[in-house]
Amino acid sequence: MNSSTDRQSSTETASTNLTDLETQLTQAVTDENYELAAQLRDQIAAKKEEDPIVVLEAELRAAVEAEDYGLAAECRDKIADEIARRPPPPPTESSSGTRSSATTEGVRVDVQSIFVPQHSGVQGNMFAYQITITNVAHPTTIKLISRHWEIKDAKGRERIVDGEGVVGEQPELAPGESFTYQSSCPLQTERGTMKGHFEFYSRASTSTSWNTSFLVYVAQFGLDVAAPQAFER
Repeated sequence: MNSSTDRQSSTETASTNLTDLETQLTQAVTDENYELAAQLRDQIAAKKEEDPIVVLEAELRAAVEAEDYGLAAECRDKIADEIARRPPPPPTESSSGTRSSATTEGVRVDVQSIFVPQHSGVQGNMFAYQITITNVAHPTTIKLISRHWEIKDAKGRERIVDGEGVVGEQPELAPGESFTYQSSCPLQTERGTMKGHFEFYSRASTSTSWNTSFLVYVAQFGLDVAAPQAFER
């Protein structure tokens, strides 16, 4: 086996172990086992410190602070190459009816949808959804940049919605922080589905730029006139 294959195998093993740790962390938070969650978060942070991208980002910050912009450009190119050659880690997903949850790279997205009869009628049915985004394990502050939705009705008709931020905001989430918002979706049928993703940028500190982009997935959830008409608290 050559050295390139060795490096690829090592990266895949590290990614797998990191994914396992993030899955365990999500479960620990769900179980309200915060002592275990803190231990897992420390393990995840330590493992990410071994990541070549994290090392390159540190070199990039040092180069910028030293005003060595040639080296900074070289580091930036190496980061882009490293990101491009890696397959994105698969999200951990679960869905049940009008609810879903997915965790990608340590960022969890929980969704619940409801039916809104008072805004429904001959023009169609109106559904509302509530989304909570939690930085449960990503080691740095992250910023939501854009959203992408794939909405399908009961007749199989699909529409794509893309836009900046959510509800006019681009929230920033430090490790452990959450952001919750509500929005709505009209349908011409009594049932449908939604799924999509958010694009986030990350940075290591407030003194550095948003220099790493990644996607956080929203697992598919249902829109149904038989759903509850109020969000559960």
